[in-house]
Amino acid sequence: NCIPHPYKIINKINLANPFRQIQEHIKAPFFTPIYYHASPAMTHSRVLMVGDAAIAARPHIGAGVTKADEDARALDQALENFDNINPAMSSYNNTHLTLKIIACEHSQYK
Repeated sequence: NCIPHPYKIINKINLANPFRQIQEHIKAPFFTPIYYHASPAMTHSRVLMVGDAAIAARPHIGAGVTKADEDARALDQALENFDNINPAMSSYNNTHLTLKIIACEHSQYK
């Protein structure tokens, strides 16, 4: 086929040289969709989610480890502030959910 694939034409313009060279040797390009997910709650009954389990932003923002660390610290703080697990989990959910949704929405291409 003497007509180049449109994706390969775009790559010549948008990709760094090493990636461009790799792409030139690929017979057919592949695409991997990137999804995000924002759970409506980070807790339910006695189940608590942290990190990407609760809210998965796009991977290119590099926030997965940071989110998990922030979640662990927030949970630790909530458990220190309450004698009972239920209000601690509720506090964790209420203080953390809005921030995570904002981060997830910020990562979206619009």
